[in-house]
Amino acid sequence: MASPEAQLKPLQGVRIIDLADEKAEYCSKVLADLGADVVKVERPGGDPSRSHGPFSGNLPGPERSLSFWYNNSGKLGITLDLEDHEDKKHFLNLVSTSDAVVESSLPGYLKTLGLDYESLSSINPGLIMASITGFGQTGPNSKYKTSDLVACASGGQMYVTGKPDKTPLKSYGNQSYFLASLFAANGIMLALRWRDLSGKGQHIDISLQEAVAAALEHVLIQYFNEGIVPCRQGALQWNCSSDLFPCRDKFVLLTFNREWETLVELLDQKHMAADLTQAAWRDEEFRKQHIENIQDIFSFWTCMQNSHEVFELGQSMRFPWAIVNSIEDVMENEQLGSRGFFIPAQHPEANNKFNVPGPVICFNGSNDLKWQRPPIAGEHNAMLPQLVIRTASTHPAGAQGNQNSKLPLEGVRVLDFTWMLAGPYATRTLADFGAEVIKVQSRKIATGAEQNDTAYFANWNRNKLSITLDLSRPEARELALDLVKKCDVVIENFTPRVMDNWGLNYDKLKQVNPSLVMVSLSGFGHNGPWRDFAALGPTEHALSGLTDLTAYINGKSCSIGFAYADHISGLYASLAVLSALQLRDSTGTGVHVDISELEATCSLLGPSLIDYSLNGNSVKPVGNGPMWQIAAPHGCYPCKGEDRWCVIAVFSEEEWQSLCSVMGHPAWSREGRFDSVQGRSDSSEELDVLLAGWTAGYAPQDLVKMLQGAGIPAAVVSDASDLAKDPHLAARGFFIDLEHPVLGTIRSDSNPIRLSATPARYEKSAPLLGADNSRVFTELLGMDARTFQTYVEGGIIA
Repeated sequence: MASPEAQLKPLQGVRIIDLADEKAEYCSKVLADLGADVVKVERPGGDPSRSHGPFSGNLPGPERSLSFWYNNSGKLGITLDLEDHEDKKHFLNLVSTSDAVVESSLPGYLKTLGLDYESLSSINPGLIMASITGFGQTGPNSKYKTSDLVACASGGQMYVTGKPDKTPLKSYGNQSYFLASLFAANGIMLALRWRDLSGKGQHIDISLQEAVAAALEHVLIQYFNEGIVPCRQGALQWNCSSDLFPCRDKFVLLTFNREWETLVELLDQKHMAADLTQAAWRDEEFRKQHIENIQDIFSFWTCMQNSHEVFELGQSMRFPWAIVNSIEDVMENEQLGSRGFFIPAQHPEANNKFNVPGPVICFNGSNDLKWQRPPIAGEHNAMLPQLVIRTASTHPAGAQGNQNSKLPLEGVRVLDFTWMLAGPYATRTLADFGAEVIKVQSRKIATGAEQNDTAYFANWNRNKLSITLDLSRPEARELALDLVKKCDVVIENFTPRVMDNWGLNYDKLKQVNPSLVMVSLSGFGHNGPWRDFAALGPTEHALSGLTDLTAYINGKSCSIGFAYADHISGLYASLAVLSALQLRDSTGTGVHVDISELEATCSLLGPSLIDYSLNGNSVKPVGNGPMWQIAAPHGCYPCKGEDRWCVIAVFSEEEWQSLCSVMGHPAWSREGRFDSVQGRSDSSEELDVLLAGWTAGYAPQDLVKMLQGAGIPAAVVSDASDLAKDPHLAARGFFIDLEHPVLGTIRSDSNPIRLSATPARYEKSAPLLGADNSRVFTELLGMDARTFQTYVEGGIIA
């Protein structure tokens, strides 16, 4: 949601051509929501993603796919055969007057047609092309086939999700596609800003594997800094800080680290604390070692309670507790309803009205939003001559900023009030691409995830400056306002009451800087009955339906093994900053963008939410099975070695025959029940058992090399060690080393947004607490040395 001052769309006048399939359709959908004119170019007859369910009225058909509806709303649609000479000419004419192209074809395919970035940029030097593929444009695995299952396995998500005594588990929904699309959308916004400064376009290379690997929270941090290979823990959070517990009606998520003493006191009052009142339990490490005892005692209490009572009790104490919601619960959620997150919709292939998730980033408020249905295949073919004749973008090249900049955000100053993961993940992206990010900290709360000399903090705060202010002091708040005057952006991720209590909300900040861009990222947004509720990533997983659906078939919910929602929300927040800067550069006025982390997480379940609203279908977990396509085999299979696994996804008859050939055509593969994809799907359980007997004889890396060599989508289920030693990631330079003044050499993931002309910078490790106080207060604000020292000694700069 956004303040009413903003009545324009940030990308108004920007034209984007969408050549992508289901791997990247969401990228241009998000940009369409921000005002871009998106033209979806499909093959004659329509894109294959139109055959993916769920379907309107539960009846398959190319115009009835709810997945297609969700990922392609707000777009125009034309059909062209790019291998046909005349259609290719039409496409090139369209490219010549467009700003960006989004595509997801196998690397090298467009070059065979003369439609690769080099060829297209020769006719339009300002063109931006974003390529979203399984393993990127370069490296030894660049031609490997992919799918969401393959990406989640190869990127490390699956290994840490699920139960330790079962197969690794893929997160529900096509999460790798959403992740990569959000990285690509950020990349396009960065490239547009650079194009506006320089007049030049560039190529953006997004790898699904890298997108997943860059959003694993603790996984790589623990491996590189402690030598720990994180593993699956069911619903128990990786740091033993939260878990799922049964109530009379549903499950709830409880957190119990920072809340420990209060929670024990609560149980003790009910004579249900058992031995938890003993001093030993106050030690966090002791609790981790005896977590089963905690689980038993808490379960005994919760099973006597109603889930809503537990949720409300926890939130009344500012505990980030949550109910494990179903899709039905999400559609009826009072907070989402109060904020107008769901938009009424109609479609000619729907018998009744229904609701769809609205944009996470909204610049006009939610009340006037209207859903623009996706195009019928070829619906706008007759408009092609008009589409080719087009006025220039509303953001002409070299219109503003420093045209000598080396990075898109050079010269942009960000005052960063964020903490934990979601906010710092957003500002890390801004810093990587040239923004001067000043992180505002306080010695009072620089602990845990905000402790500067820890690897966790270092991973999310590279390239930033650190200052300290005790914002409980009026003098410190005045200094903050002085800094706001000199900044382009303020970003924060507190509950709304925090900035209000400090007198630093947007209404106050815009008085001192009318052109300020402010992005607020909170658990539930700045209005509605839940505005002041507390939340962490797992809170959002539970409330959005993601926890409920990330489960084995007919099994208990597992959720995702890390704070995935924080990564997603951080990507939306950085995209909001970039969009708001684009809007400010067009209008000269600032804007406040209010992002709800719950809404960001719900956006990942769009097709399932529409399916319930339109069809009344309450979707169930599919485990590692295919989402909305018929595919078999499609799953996770054991390999030689302890806890070693691979995934295999067979979508076509050609891939099945190749798999049979690789296996040596065993007798069971020739059984009649496996003759068709439908037959294999109907017999998938038996097929999985037979296939597992074969895969168990091979090391996963050897097996995947053999399968991919035969054109079969497959991947190792990578753990942290596999990722760290992956030759393909090494060839692409995915990991970087920075020198930290306390920790020494810190290795971490690089930014998955690979810009050809303005690649991300990695100049400095995360700062120590207050390391840049003197520079910021004396040089930037012009404070004299005596005043500075007085503020330091007085605990104001502290």
